Amino acid sequence: MNVAAAVFAGVFLVLLGAFVAFYLYSRTPAWRTSETRMATMRLLVIIGPMFGARFDNPPPDRPAVMGEGPDPVAEDPQAPRISS
Repeated sequence: MNVAAAVFAGVFLVLLGAFVAFYLYSRTPAWRTSETRMATMRLLVIIGPMFGARFDNPPPDRPAVMGEGPDPVAEDPQAPRISS
């Protein structure tokens, strides 16, 4: 095994260990509130549109105008009346 292969193997193991450590940390509650996560998201939102990734707003809901409807007591003469 030559020196270059040993160096490559060492760098690979360090990168693999860093990836596993970050993966395990990113599944903890501390990651959700960390400033590192927020900074990463801000960076992705800023540079994302340069590569065609955009967050489009959903289309607005159509307004629904609903009246009260017919009065069931006025239509049914046999309905019990509540006197006030």
